Amino acid sequence: MRSSRNARRAFSSLISLTAIAAGSFAIAPHAEASGVHTYYVSEECDGLRTQDCIYYGTTMRYNSKEEGAAFPFAKDIPNFAGYSTTYNGGLDVNQYIYVFEPLDGWTAGSGQAVKNNAASVNNGATCKVRIYYNSYYSGAYQTIGVNSNANLNSTLKNENASAEHIC
Repeated sequence: MRSSRNARRAFSSLISLTAIAAGSFAIAPHAEASGVHTYYVSEECDGLRTQDCIYYGTTMRYNSKEEGAAFPFAKDIPNFAGYSTTYNGGLDVNQYIYVFEPLDGWTAGSGQAVKNNAASVNNGATCKVRIYYNSYYSGAYQTIGVNSNANLNSTLKNENASAEHIC
């Protein structure tokens, strides 16, 4: 008796899932060709060679004292999580996630997301850079001078969401 009840429940669940799946394909007939494609981005050097970007741009570091893996960038970053683009009528999404990469033998944090994981900054840019607590340049911030290195303060350490160059 118990096994037949379990069998009926399993069969009922299978029928429900089949109905849901059939309904999904009826609503979105092109769904089988769509999807989210994820790419990991280890720099935003805006046309500069990565090595030039490291020395003449701004570099977020995974650890304090400019140690650990790095994320070099030479432009404003509104969201350290990354960004997305859509194509194929919005059915396909390319998702770009910013991650730290090894630099000068420092590997700690390599592959980790940049957002909310940085502890220090090296600014070789010709402008100051502001690191913000929130995305899109809002909330508490810390300004790092031109040709300066700094540990992020206690508010921003591992709570970094965006960066803006101030010229």
